[in-house]
Amino acid sequence: DPKQVNFALACGLRFELEVRYRPDVDTIRQQAGSELRDYFRSVSLLRDRYWDLLGSGTFQDTDGVVNDNPAISATVFSHENRLAVVLWNKSGEEQPVHITVPGKTFREAANIDGPLSSVPVRLKPQQVAVAIYQ
Repeated sequence: DPKQVNFALACGLRFELEVRYRPDVDTIRQQAGSELRDYFRSVSLLRDRYWDLLGSGTFQDTDGVVNDNPAISATVFSHENRLAVVLWNKSGEEQPVHITVPGKTFREAANIDGPLSSVPVRLKPQQVAVAIYQ
């Protein structure tokens, strides 16, 4: 489920795929569910892009970011003088993104499709992005 993958990214949890039953193994081998597998891979690559913050940094929950839209989850990871803000639209509708990071300057952002020139203005349902500040 993409929600579980997004939750893991937003909260700094490790991704886990559990296969307990033979039919599950057969489904994976037959390429069924490849859309979810591709999504899982894309989110993993996004996390790896900023591993120094998302994997080795300190999870700060919402400390360090002001988020004006409760439908958007904005969680913070820090390492040295940098912050990563993981943005996740938890709702079923496209949502505007309104965040500020006091005392920090925007440096870069990305989503599962690649680099972005700015913090996304809107996120589609269940879409995630990462914004870096220094």
